[in-house]
Amino acid sequence: MPDQFSWIVDRIVALAAGLRATPHVEWGTVVSTAPLTVQLDGDVDPLLGSPSKLAAGLMPGERVFVLLQNRRATIIGRGETSEWVPITPGPGWTAVSGHTPRCRVVGGWLVLEGALLRGSGGALTNLGSIPAGVPLRGGKTVFIGGHTIAKGTTYGVAEVYLSLASRNLQISGYSNIDSTTGWVVPISGNMLADQT
Repeated sequence: MPDQFSWIVDRIVALAAGLRATPHVEWGTVVSTAPLTVQLDGDVDPLLGSPSKLAAGLMPGERVFVLLQNRRATIIGRGETSEWVPITPGPGWTAVSGHTPRCRVVGGWLVLEGALLRGSGGALTNLGSIPAGVPLRGGKTVFIGGHTIAKGTTYGVAEVYLSLASRNLQISGYSNIDSTTGWVVPISGNMLADQT
């Protein structure tokens, strides 16, 4: 006698195969990098095997987007979003009232905002520094942006950079800031947090 429920089992098998073939994205956490292992949110154990990856320089504990399709996992990006943290003004620099310089990482991008005021002894090589807890990678100096600077009714332009080695914001390249105090320098822009 034929099994009266075989069509249901066949349908369930077909639905499961269809679901496996349909790509979907889940959050996960990097467990290790050698070999690369990821644990998806809600799972007790990491995925079996090493996933493929489109993101470089992953570190244990990092949040990642994982694309799953046909029982294969691919890390397609970072999902780290940090809280806003204040940028520490360099010697001779202070935060502009109402525009406290701060930063955060969103989806692998460092986001900066705020403004600094140059006081006595404010060097152009250290406007402020990014706190050690903010995840940055690489050792080069990266262009943040060209900003309009102001001192009273005098305006100028300054190129602002971030040295990843020292974590210091600095003015370099083209600038018409002079050696006097009172200059307001906006700190705004974004860059990839991983510059390796």
